[in-house]
Amino acid sequence: MIASVITSETDVKRTNVEREAAVEARLDRIPANPYLWKLIALLSLGGFFEFYELFMTAFISPGLVRSGIFHVGSNGLFHLPDQAAFASVTFLGLFLGTITWAESRITGGGARPSEALRSGTLRRQP
Repeated sequence: MIASVITSETDVKRTNVEREAAVEARLDRIPANPYLWKLIALLSLGGFFEFYELFMTAFISPGLVRSGIFHVGSNGLFHLPDQAAFASVTFLGLFLGTITWAESRITGGGARPSEALRSGTLRRQP
C-alpha cells in the first residue's frame, strides 16, 4: 500500500474537505427505513423533554420566589439558594429516572428502582 505524503497546509485542507465530503456522501446513501425514523423520533422526543425541563425550571423559579415559597439568599438545601437547589434536584431526578430505566432495559424488564438506588450500580440480574 502506498502512503500519500502531505507536503503543505493546502494538502491538509484538501484532505479534510475530501474526508468531509466522503462522510456526507455516505450519510446521504443511508436508506430511510423505519428504524432510522424511529431513532430520529426518539432523539427528537428526548430533546423536547430536555428543553421542557430546562425551560420549566427557568420559568417556575421566579414565580416561586414572588409567591414566597422560595427565598432570596443561600438558606436553602445544602446552604444553596432555593433556585439552585430546585434545579439540582430536578436534574438529580432525571438522572435517577434514567438509571432506573436503563436498569430495566439491561435486565430485560422487571425494573428494580430500590436496588438501583441502594447499590448505585447497574448489575445484570440472573
